[in-house]
Amino acid sequence: MNIIPFLDQLPIPQVLQPKERHKCHTYYEVTMKEFFHQMHSNLPPHQGMGL
Repeated sequence: MNIIPFLDQLPIPQVLQPKERHKCHTYYEVTMKEFFHQMHSNLPPHQGMGL
């Protein structure tokens, strides 16, 4: 299989906003979700885990 590099644009993730801000720390809640993503237009979508 011959794949052309840099054919597709990279996805830009969203900026995660903190749930709470304190003087000494910032608190975030991150939920992992199952998803399907096509990494390259010449490849089928694959299953992954992420935000």
